[in-house]
Amino acid sequence: MRVWAVSDIHVDFPKNAAFLERLVSHGRLHGEYQNDVLIVAGDVSHVSNDVEWALGEFKTIFGHVFYCPGNHDVWVTKTEARQGLTSWGKFTKILESAHKA
Repeated sequence: MRVWAVSDIHVDFPKNAAFLERLVSHGRLHGEYQNDVLIVAGDVSHVSNDVEWALGEFKTIFGHVFYCPGNHDVWVTKTEARQGLTSWGKFTKILESAHKA
């Protein structure tokens, strides 16, 4: 078993999302991370759906995935703020998404 760690992957940028897709494709093809642990140390994306997607992708190739939200993950956009969402509310929503992924 190996322990890997990533942070600041910002998959809301197309190049970063494409890199994640290539990594996952490689992992599925070779199966080399199935017994490994991945620590995702925040700043996946400020878009909650992107966070859920990225964590779900990681879970398809790693044996265990641990996630700690970063400041960008709980960043609230103006639109979200107008809808009454707070950073704490987004934090809670992201953790729920992480458990689903």
